[in-house]
Amino acid sequence: MSIFASILRSVYKLSGAKKAFALTEDALRKEIEKQNRHRGVFTPTDRKAYYETITVNGFPCLIVREHPKPSERAILYFFGGGMVIGPDKGDLPVMRKLCRETGCDVWFPFYPLCMEHCITETYAMVYECYRKM
Repeated sequence: MSIFASILRSVYKLSGAKKAFALTEDALRKEIEKQNRHRGVFTPTDRKAYYETITVNGFPCLIVREHPKPSERAILYFFGGGMVIGPDKGDLPVMRKLCRETGCDVWFPFYPLCMEHCITETYAMVYECYRKM
Protein backbone atom coordinates (compact mmCIF):
# COMPACT_ATOMS: atom_id res chain seq x y z
CA MET A 1 0.00 0.00 0.00
CA SER A 2 1.33 3.45 -0.91
CA ILE A 3 2.06 6.09 1.71
CA PHE A 4 -0.76 8.25 0.37
CA ALA A 5 -3.22 5.33 0.60
CA SER A 6 -2.08 4.61 4.17
CA ILE A 7 -2.56 8.24 5.18
CA LEU A 8 -5.97 8.36 3.49
CA ARG A 9 -7.03 5.17 5.26
CA SER A 10 -5.93 6.58 8.63
CA VAL A 11 -7.78 9.85 8.06
CA TYR A 12 -10.93 7.90 7.11
CA LYS A 13 -10.70 5.86 10.33
CA LEU A 14 -10.16 8.97 12.45
CA SER A 15 -13.04 10.85 10.79
CA GLY A 16 -15.61 8.49 12.23
CA ALA A 17 -17.38 8.22 8.85
CA LYS A 18 -17.79 4.50 9.32
CA LYS A 19 -19.83 5.12 12.48
CA ALA A 20 -22.59 6.72 10.39
CA PHE A 21 -23.53 3.27 9.09
CA ALA A 22 -24.25 2.11 12.65
CA LEU A 23 -26.82 4.87 13.24
CA THR A 24 -30.52 4.18 13.35
CA GLU A 25 -32.50 5.15 10.25
CA ASP A 26 -33.90 8.29 11.93
CA ALA A 27 -30.48 9.37 13.23
CA LEU A 28 -28.91 8.76 9.81
CA ARG A 29 -31.67 10.78 8.10
CA LYS A 30 -31.10 13.67 10.54
CA GLU A 31 -27.33 13.57 9.88
CA ILE A 32 -27.92 13.66 6.12
CA GLU A 33 -30.36 16.58 6.47
CA LYS A 34 -27.79 18.42 8.61
CA GLN A 35 -25.07 17.97 5.98
CA ASN A 36 -27.40 19.05 3.16
CA ARG A 37 -28.34 22.36 4.83
CA HIS A 38 -25.27 24.05 3.39
CA ARG A 39 -25.17 22.16 0.11
CA GLY A 40 -27.18 22.04 -3.08
CA VAL A 41 -27.67 24.04 -6.24
CA PHE A 42 -25.34 26.99 -6.70
CA THR A 43 -24.44 29.42 -9.46
CA PRO A 44 -20.77 30.41 -9.58
CA THR A 45 -20.10 34.14 -9.56
CA ASP A 46 -16.35 34.09 -10.23
CA ARG A 47 -14.98 34.87 -13.68
CA LYS A 48 -12.57 31.95 -13.81
CA ALA A 49 -14.68 30.13 -16.43
CA TYR A 50 -17.85 30.53 -18.45
CA TYR A 51 -20.93 29.14 -16.72
CA GLU A 52 -24.37 28.29 -18.00
CA THR A 53 -27.22 26.63 -16.14
CA ILE A 54 -29.84 24.68 -18.07
CA THR A 55 -32.86 22.75 -16.84
CA VAL A 56 -33.02 19.02 -17.51
CA ASN A 57 -36.15 17.11 -16.50
CA GLY A 58 -36.97 19.94 -14.09
CA PHE A 59 -33.55 19.95 -12.39
CA PRO A 60 -30.57 22.27 -12.98
CA CYS A 61 -27.38 21.26 -14.75
CA LEU A 62 -24.36 23.57 -14.61
CA ILE A 63 -22.20 23.68 -17.73
CA VAL A 64 -18.63 24.89 -17.20
CA ARG A 65 -16.63 26.06 -20.21
CA GLU A 66 -13.13 27.41 -20.63
CA HIS A 67 -14.26 29.56 -23.60
CA PRO A 68 -17.61 31.21 -24.35
CA LYS A 69 -18.27 28.95 -27.35
CA PRO A 70 -19.26 25.33 -26.59
CA SER A 71 -16.55 22.72 -27.08
CA GLU A 72 -16.94 19.76 -29.44
CA ARG A 73 -16.48 17.38 -26.49
CA ALA A 74 -17.87 17.25 -22.98
CA ILE A 75 -17.41 15.45 -19.69
CA LEU A 76 -20.36 14.39 -17.52
CA TYR A 77 -19.17 15.13 -13.97
CA PHE A 78 -20.73 13.49 -10.91
CA PHE A 79 -20.08 14.67 -7.38
CA GLY A 80 -19.66 12.02 -4.72
CA GLY A 81 -22.46 11.91 -2.25
CA GLY A 82 -24.05 8.53 -2.67
CA MET A 83 -27.11 10.25 -4.19
CA VAL A 84 -28.08 11.41 -0.69
CA ILE A 85 -25.60 14.24 0.02
CA GLY A 86 -25.78 17.28 -2.26
CA PRO A 87 -22.81 19.01 -3.92
CA ASP A 88 -20.82 21.94 -2.62
CA LYS A 89 -18.64 24.52 -4.34
CA GLY A 90 -15.52 22.42 -3.70
CA ASP A 91 -16.09 20.72 -7.06
CA LEU A 92 -15.65 23.97 -9.04
CA PRO A 93 -11.83 24.04 -9.07
CA VAL A 94 -11.79 20.42 -10.26
CA MET A 95 -14.24 21.17 -13.07
CA ARG A 96 -12.29 24.23 -14.21
CA LYS A 97 -9.08 22.18 -14.23
CA LEU A 98 -10.79 19.49 -16.31
CA CYS A 99 -11.89 22.16 -18.81
CA ARG A 100 -8.42 23.64 -19.01
CA GLU A 101 -6.52 20.37 -19.31
CA THR A 102 -8.87 18.49 -21.64
CA GLY A 103 -10.44 21.22 -23.75
CA CYS A 104 -13.85 19.75 -22.90
CA ASP A 105 -16.93 21.38 -21.42
CA VAL A 106 -17.99 19.92 -18.08
CA TRP A 107 -21.64 19.13 -17.44
CA PHE A 108 -22.46 19.04 -13.73
CA PRO A 109 -26.00 17.78 -13.09
CA PHE A 110 -27.61 18.72 -9.79
CA TYR A 111 -29.46 15.44 -9.88
CA PRO A 112 -32.41 14.78 -7.58
CA LEU A 113 -31.28 13.24 -4.31
CA CYS A 114 -32.71 9.89 -3.32
CA MET A 115 -33.81 11.10 0.09
CA GLU A 116 -36.61 13.09 -1.56
CA HIS A 117 -36.97 11.49 -5.00
CA CYS A 118 -37.17 8.05 -6.53
CA ILE A 119 -33.87 6.75 -7.89
CA THR A 120 -35.48 6.36 -11.32
CA GLU A 121 -35.90 10.17 -11.45
CA THR A 122 -32.19 10.54 -10.77
CA TYR A 123 -31.25 8.08 -13.52
CA ALA A 124 -33.67 9.70 -15.98
CA MET A 125 -32.25 13.18 -15.32
CA VAL A 126 -28.64 12.06 -15.64
CA TYR A 127 -29.37 10.09 -18.82
CA GLU A 128 -31.09 13.11 -20.35
CA CYS A 129 -28.02 15.26 -19.52
CA TYR A 130 -25.84 12.72 -21.27
CA ARG A 131 -28.17 12.66 -24.27
CA LYS A 132 -28.12 16.48 -24.54
CA MET A 133 -24.33 16.56 -24.36
